[in-house]
Amino acid sequence: MGISRTILSSSMALAIVSAVAAGLPSAALAEVNPLCAKPPEVKRMSMMMDWLPYFSWAPFLAAEAEGFFADEGIEVNVIEPPSVADPIKLLVTNKVDFAISYVPAMFSARDKGIPVKAVAALQRNLSAAMFWLPDTPITKVADLKGKTIGLTAKLDERAYLKALLATASLTLNDVTIVDPGFGSTRLLLDKKIDATHGVVTNPASMAGVGGPKTLSSFKYRDHGVPNYPWLLVASNDQFLSKNGAATCRFLRAASRGADVALGRRTKTQTLAETLNKMNPAYSVDTLLHHARLMEPDFFDDKGQFGTLNLAEWEVARKWMIENGIIAKDSKVKVDEVATNAYMPREYPSGLLKK
Repeated sequence: MGISRTILSSSMALAIVSAVAAGLPSAALAEVNPLCAKPPEVKRMSMMMDWLPYFSWAPFLAAEAEGFFADEGIEVNVIEPPSVADPIKLLVTNKVDFAISYVPAMFSARDKGIPVKAVAALQRNLSAAMFWLPDTPITKVADLKGKTIGLTAKLDERAYLKALLATASLTLNDVTIVDPGFGSTRLLLDKKIDATHGVVTNPASMAGVGGPKTLSSFKYRDHGVPNYPWLLVASNDQFLSKNGAATCRFLRAASRGADVALGRRTKTQTLAETLNKMNPAYSVDTLLHHARLMEPDFFDDKGQFGTLNLAEWEVARKWMIENGIIAKDSKVKVDEVATNAYMPREYPSGLLKK
């Protein structure tokens, strides 16, 4: 942690290529956002990720390696965060232009008068779940009674577990909660905890330290928690108001990067090798496993990367208020914290409905 990694070093913009020449799907040729047709207001931008390098970095690494940022006439410095709390802090103080963040953080910040806004989904589904080793005697939610659960003090994690337990008429008092810090994988493998809160990449990480290749799980979104994006690309109002074209171009390059990262297997392999060099804690095989697990979360049912389903956000907002994740008297509206206005394809209604 605390090590900045610049993934874009080219200082010369390449000639802009056509979408057809770039091999984009035909759907990407329609409904082009006019913002993307304008020259970028700023050519150098920065984005802080939420964690050490793993496959969530891949769309941006690919956008650099394939020259997609350069095609847009921009340079992007992608940075590892000093801590998990820093991305949004540095975003609101204009130390970075974009940051990876989370839906609850968007609402919480706005509630405090902090002008941040999500402009794209990096992982568009809630990937959080409760995981346990396959040989642990848990087959139904009721089996969690009396178990020791790895869970941090984050309000959203507590709310997820509470909702899960409620489906079996259990409460938080029916389990023992242990804060695993960053060591949940090892604690689970050593059987010091029975189950742990985690995300979609947990099975790959477990296999990477010698554990089983699969883990059993209860996905929260299948047990009373509404689905909403897990990872977001966010910015602040000041930057967005001045740099709409640059933001649109950044997202277009990232979209093309995601297509390469997950749609071309030889590129996926190369990216996994690059990420392994950046973060040796994850082996190449683990990172390839990450890619397979994360792929369904990168694109919507129309093949579009990053688009926010704002109708889902409204459901999530109500659920988070009911469960104390955001203030019960919150007056913050969805359109204050999320927008599709900068996506490469235009959505005039501001909503993408299934």
